[in-house]
Order: sequence, then structure tokens, then C-alpha cells
Amino acid sequence: MQNITSMQFARAANISRSRVWELIRSKKIKGRKYDGVYQIAIGELQKYKEAQAIHMKQRQEEEEDINLF
Repeated sequence: MQNITSMQFARAANISRSRVWELIRSKKIKGRKYDGVYQIAIGELQKYKEAQAIHMKQRQEEEEDINLF
């Protein structure tokens, strides 16, 4: 499986590099430090994007429910 760096992950996920490091440290995404650079599997990026999409959909549904009342 191909790996990407934390900077590439951050750009693709539209988050900061420090947020990527927080996600790795909290074990929400898997990453390894190799020669001073975090390496993350491309599959982790896809999982993260899917989780974010589900989260955003839930927030939108909650907002719609609130607006109904």
C-alpha cells in the first residue's frame, strides 16, 4: 500500500498538519514516523474523508431538525 506524508494528508483532507499529528497521537488514524516524517497509508485518508462526510451529514440533519421547530 502506498503511503503519503502528513503534509499531503493535511492538504487532501483540508486540515492543518498539527491536526494530523493529533489524529495520529489519538490513534484515530494510523501513521508511522520514518526518518522524521509521518507516513500515512492512503487508505487512512479515504477512511477519514468518509467519517467526515458522515459527521457533516449528521450535523446537517440535526440543524434541519432544529429549524423545523
